[in-house]
Amino acid sequence: MRSIKFKVWDGKKMHHNAIVGNGQVLYIPDATGEYKWASQADVTPLEYSEQPDVKGNPIFEGDIVLHGESVRTVEKIDSRWTLVSLDRENGILLSFSKPKIIGNIYENPQLLVKNVK
Repeated sequence: MRSIKFKVWDGKKMHHNAIVGNGQVLYIPDATGEYKWASQADVTPLEYSEQPDVKGNPIFEGDIVLHGESVRTVEKIDSRWTLVSLDRENGILLSFSKPKIIGNIYENPQLLVKNVK
């Protein structure tokens, strides 16, 4: 059975264990434990790819991963989870492919800068 999980970026912070549906997102924004409703237009929900990285951490849409020696982002393209290189060459995220999460595009955009030699 498919494991459907989301985390959400609110523009300032990443929040885990979000519930997404009907254009709305429910998440816990801080340590108070109180839930918050938001429109999907106001936050960015990020879906779980159903694949762990080499350390067993769940890989989500928007994660930045190290795949071999290549830095790639995780995107869902045409209903397929895809590792996209900085030069936009795609590679499908398969179960036998175990990249390492090094950040995400929201909290670590500096990782997307291609090193020029």
